[in-house]
Parts: sequence; C-alpha cells; structure tokens
Amino acid sequence: MMQMTVKAGIKHFGQAAIVALTHLEDLEFYEAVDSKLLTQNYKQGELRAINLIKQKKDSKLKGKTVADGSLQCILYNKSEIALPTVATDALLLSILIDAHEKRDVATADVAQAYLKAYMDDLVLMKFMGESVNMLCKLNPEHEKFVMTENGIKVLYVRLIEAIYSCVKLALLSYEIFSNTLKYMGFVLNPYDPCIANCMIEGKQSMIAW
Repeated sequence: MMQMTVKAGIKHFGQAAIVALTHLEDLEFYEAVDSKLLTQNYKQGELRAINLIKQKKDSKLKGKTVADGSLQCILYNKSEIALPTVATDALLLSILIDAHEKRDVATADVAQAYLKAYMDDLVLMKFMGESVNMLCKLNPEHEKFVMTENGIKVLYVRLIEAIYSCVKLALLSYEIFSNTLKYMGFVLNPYDPCIANCMIEGKQSMIAW
C-alpha cells in the first residue's frame, strides 16, 4: 500500500485522486467560515488539515483527512479528553458470569465510531495550498471564503463532527455511545462506566466496551 499527500497524489494519479477525496463534501463534517469574522485567538488554536491519498492492495484510491491536534493539547486538561475503557478485572468478571450462566456471547464493531460524534465547542481547521484548490473544485461556494496568508491560499472551516486526531475525539465517541445505550434502557455500572446492563424479555443483557 502507498500513502501520499494530496499534492503528490494529484501529480501521480490526476483526477482520480480528487475523486477519492470527495468524502470531504459528502460527509458534511465541516462548514466554511469567513476568516475576517474570526478573532486572532481562534485562529491561533486552529487545527491544520492533513489530506492523504492511499492506494490499497486492490489498486483503488482512498482519501483520508486527519487534523494536526497537537495545538489542542494545551487547551484542555486530562479529565476533559481522557477516554474511559472497561477495566480488565471487570471484563474478566463479565466473562466468568457469561460462562457460569451459559449466556450467548457476541463481539461487534461500530464502523467509523469516532466519526459519528458532534463537536461540543468551536473548533476550527485550516486547509492550505493544493487542498484549498481541490475543495473549491468540489464545492465552488468555498471560493468566497478563501484567503491568502503569507502568499498561500487558506480556507478556514468549523468542524461540525469530530475527525481523527482531535484530542476530544475519543471522549466524544464514548459519550455518544453511552448516551445511546442509556436511551435504549441500559444502565451504566456504578463501578465501571464501560459496562451497561438491561433486562430484555426477562433476561439480562450486558455490554462491555
């Protein structure tokens, strides 16, 4: 597999690289903003967008967008970004209960779970250079928000949904998952926030994650 920047991808694969990144507009995880209305404090805390093109084993191209979240580390304390996960002893106890009561057991994966969480505060991301040209081709409406900084085209966007490398991504994902379970009738274990139980048709259903 081969991974490269957007600029290198367009040079190597041409239009196919741009098509691979159409997810940027399809997913609608951001909206362009007028940088003239942003204070300098907001601009200093923006995330730099990193667009990548990846050629898979079957030769298909896949676009991926991540954020350089290093600047966010100083904005939050650890308790605001730490991700709860099931304790090892709690997981082992649940497995013992499953075996003793001969329960049905299944494992599951939530596809792109991290990308289903909505941002709960204002987070800006900045596209630069070739990425800006590409976004304007995908959506000409962005052109009115394009600015030039130090001779380089830039486009500021507000994140609506979390993307990879946002420091709060893991915690936001936990919150949407646990809140969904509670909405379905599950009760979180008071000793471990990553175990939930619910009585369904007279039988206990336990989820650990």
